[in-house]
This record gives sequence, structure tokens and C-alpha cells, in this order.
Amino acid sequence: MNLKKYSVLFSVIGIASLYLLSCFCRPSYIDISRASDFEGKKVITKGRVKEISENKFQNQIITIQDNNSSIKIFSEELTKVEYGDIIEVTGDVQKYGEIWEIVVESSEDIKILKKWENISMPLWQITMNPDRYLGTNVKVRGHIENIYNSFFYLKDINTEHKIIISYEGIKFLYLKPGKEVIVKGVLSYDDTNFRYLIKICDSNHEILMKG
Repeated sequence: MNLKKYSVLFSVIGIASLYLLSCFCRPSYIDISRASDFEGKKVITKGRVKEISENKFQNQIITIQDNNSSIKIFSEELTKVEYGDIIEVTGDVQKYGEIWEIVVESSEDIKILKKWENISMPLWQITMNPDRYLGTNVKVRGHIENIYNSFFYLKDINTEHKIIISYEGIKFLYLKPGKEVIVKGVLSYDDTNFRYLIKICDSNHEILMKG
């Protein structure tokens, strides 16, 4: 009888020990800004996809941003992430030249928490911090103002903030001043006229009429 008690006790101790060990071995969840403090260690972090590129070896390099901090994610495998997605990354922190990066073991270590088209942001938030979203897909809502041949001004629902919506190349688009719309596009910068605008230039982009 005592032997059974000891067996149960040792089993419980063993399970508890494994649990504690797994807790200690679990990667730390960090802010992007603290990545340099964890060189050589496995971490978990998250951010908005700012840039996506591939090198000649078909490896994917993803830049994510959170507030004013950013870091590159190196993946040997291609992923399905898009500009503007919110992703969670698990990988090892290392320094490549002068650049900090997180290296993932496989594409499964990159999880999409939110797709960009499911994240509706206030227009004022983008116009107040355009550099944070420049080059990424965004989804905004507002009222149509001042319609021209290939663009119109979109006014925020609750504030006076406005931005240009460029829809060049889109046919049979019925627009009416004052109409409320949802716009899905990429935030860009017009070097010629020195202004920010949202471009409808991809199959995932669209202008949806409300009501």
C-alpha cells in the first residue's frame, strides 16, 4: 500500500517538475523595442507587417512595427502574410550586421492574429501618424467629399481629418458627395504633390458603399 502511495507521489512530483521546467523554457513575450536585450534567446513578439521582401534564395524577410519600433523577421519559408496584418512571431534574436532580426525555424512560427481587411481604423489615426502605416494596407470609413476624375477626398466620420482616395483605373464606380463608404487600400505618398493618399491598386482593395 505504501509503495502505491509513493508511486503516486513521485508521479505527481514528476508532472509538477515537467510543468515548471516548461514554464522556465517558454520563450519570453517581449515588446519589439526590447529585442536587443534578448540576443541569442528565443522570444515571442507581435506587430503590424510593414514590409515584405524575398532574397535570391527565396527566403522571406518581413518587417513588423509596433508603435515607433520595428524589427525584421527572417523566414526560410514563404508565408501568407500581407501588408498591414497583425502577426505574432516566435524565433531567435540575432544581429545581422547592424540590424536586429528574429529568425524563425518555420513559417508555422509566424501566426496571423488579425488580417488587415478585418482591422477598421479611424481615419484621423492614419492622418495623424501616416509614417506608421505608410506602405501598408489599411481599412477606413468616412464620407465622400470633392469628387474628381480619378480621386476623391474622404472625410473622417467624427473629425475634420481628410485624405485623398485614388481609384484610377476603376470603372463604373458610382460616387456621391456625402455618401458614407468603407475604403480598403494601401497608404502611399505622392512625391510630386507632397501628400499622402490611399490607393486602390490591388485585387484585395475596394470601395464599399454604406446603406
